Amino acid sequence: MNNFKVGEGQTLIIRSARPVHSGGYNCETDTGGMSDVVQLDVSFNFVILQVPSSVHEGDSLSLRCHCKPEIEGNRTIFYKNGEIIKSSARDSVLDLGIADENDAGLYECKKSIYFSGEAEVFVTELFTVPQIKINPHPVIEGDHMTITCDTKLSPHRETTELQFAFYRNGHNVQGFSSSNQYGVPSAQLEDSGNYTCEVQTPSGSVRKRSRRSYIWVQGIRNTVFNSITLETINIANTNETTATNHPFPFIRVIVSLLSICLITAALVFCHRDRICLLLCSRHRRAVSESSNTGNDEYELYYNLNH
Repeated sequence: MNNFKVGEGQTLIIRSARPVHSGGYNCETDTGGMSDVVQLDVSFNFVILQVPSSVHEGDSLSLRCHCKPEIEGNRTIFYKNGEIIKSSARDSVLDLGIADENDAGLYECKKSIYFSGEAEVFVTELFTVPQIKINPHPVIEGDHMTITCDTKLSPHRETTELQFAFYRNGHNVQGFSSSNQYGVPSAQLEDSGNYTCEVQTPSGSVRKRSRRSYIWVQGIRNTVFNSITLETINIANTNETTATNHPFPFIRVIVSLLSICLITAALVFCHRDRICLLLCSRHRRAVSESSNTGNDEYELYYNLNH
């Protein structure tokens, strides 16, 4: 208690509690592990409201209006933030069920109209609101896309098991499981959309959903055009930056030009059918015009000689 040793063994029993026994208690194992501190308050009041020392979302929460035996039979009234929430002639326990953040507040209980006790209840967040994280970013058509549902457990409940589910445009794409990741082996354009994820405890007593996150799967052609733009910008700035930041500025310029050539070749390969049709069409038109011109010259020559 308060860093003083007060007993040994797994259980500490206080036979007749007094205010002097109030303080912070914790225990230590033979291996040196130390527990969290639990606060004990011993009061001389006729009525006290007993509440759990620590409450997390999803815990079962009950408050007890404890009093001296001589006034036990009186009516018990419970208040929250100054408003009556329960009145009973027999029951001295207020059962709030599964705790959530709305249960936090200042509680008070009264026995008849003469004695009362109060206590404040704090509900600790069990885990944070999840967030969507995407890898890689940006996503290009054909990439292995991995979406992670990221959340953090309360330090005092790190062993709590959580379940995760994923949604695209409001439709479930992966049901609740212990995995916080959703993977797409080869992302396609139709995999674009608004993604959300949901986290819950196995019993479903605590459930939270992330904000919507739009994920755009870029097509390969868009990526090629973006690459050309970036390379053009890099070359435009080469004269100003590479001479001072790179020991071989001309090598960098050559590499950039080769990159543009390779990208251009890739575009030509992708559109080779259209290019061939265009060239053939122009060739036919040129041949046709040449043939018509030849006929006109022959007719003119024939008329002049006859």
